[in-house]
Amino acid sequence: MKNNTTKTVFATRIAKSIAAGQADCVIPLGTAELRTKYNRKFLKYIKVDELFDLCGGSVTTAYDITVDGFAFWAGVQATELNGYLYRHRLLALCRPDGCRVYAIPVPLLERKFTLPNIALADGEMETYRLIADHITPTSAEYTVRLLHPAKDAVKSNRAEWRNEALDQEKLGALLKQHAGWLFPVITAALDVQFRSFRPGDDVPIFIYNFTMKKAAMQVEQEFSAALGALNLTVEEPACSSIPAEIIVQDGADLNDWAGCRDRIVILRTATGTVLRPLLDKLDDYHRQNCFGGVLPQRLSTVPIVRSRTIFDRADTVDIELPPAIECLTEEDLDLLRIAVARTLKKAMPAKYVGAGAAR
Repeated sequence: MKNNTTKTVFATRIAKSIAAGQADCVIPLGTAELRTKYNRKFLKYIKVDELFDLCGGSVTTAYDITVDGFAFWAGVQATELNGYLYRHRLLALCRPDGCRVYAIPVPLLERKFTLPNIALADGEMETYRLIADHITPTSAEYTVRLLHPAKDAVKSNRAEWRNEALDQEKLGALLKQHAGWLFPVITAALDVQFRSFRPGDDVPIFIYNFTMKKAAMQVEQEFSAALGALNLTVEEPACSSIPAEIIVQDGADLNDWAGCRDRIVILRTATGTVLRPLLDKLDDYHRQNCFGGVLPQRLSTVPIVRSRTIFDRADTVDIELPPAIECLTEEDLDLLRIAVARTLKKAMPAKYVGAGAAR
């Protein structure tokens, strides 16, 4: 397999999948060209191994299971993102119809897994893994670091949407119709995404706390759909999908949230009690900012909370969602996507985040 294919194209695809939150599943990486010398080398290894019988392009194991072609491990990619390290082992499946490559999360290697886009019986899958283990017992590991995944995603997604036609009249009518709840949602989404361009360490971070007097599924759906339409912080195919939601029950859940650098994420909690570690960090930041000293490390992203009660804090914007919301159409959601793509300009973050200090 060509090294530049593995370490450049495939590395980028793995990194984008992780940035989109697809870290726990097998990632199909497409096809690759296997150089003749490597093909001969692997076939030679199979031929001299007593466990296998090579006949033409098929391999039969000592357990009388026959598969077409063979498989080998093509390396291990360690992807560093937001202080977390995700490791994937690359499995190359070489069959008569071509060579396909998959990135397998290392934790999955300890149990059975299936490969997308190809139907294999359990025995066939285990045979390919057995062949790969025998002809490539060790794999070289390389590291890919994602420095600004959210920023890169926003740039990519806004380029796709900003040139779409925007009906100003319809957008105005939409914003007027839903002003009571939609404007705070837009403000929260923009706050997150502008800070991916300019951290604004000297600008206080506000908690956007959306509450409801009585739970209503339809309102929840429209709230999530609107945030999704405004969310350009993840690459396709996750772009504009419903944002990730974390039900906060203990500190471990906040650690998961801390890994979502500069992304739109909804923290769900009944009360603010379980958010105490987060609130304490905000208090420390405020004291240091007011009285001098080294500022604590900034929060990973702007907290967007969906709770049942108001927080009544100086650093919190409490917004009560209405008991009912008229459904947003796909056209409405497209209007919001286009509008946010046009708003997220290079010169805007300083103005927007700077204005946030005066709120």
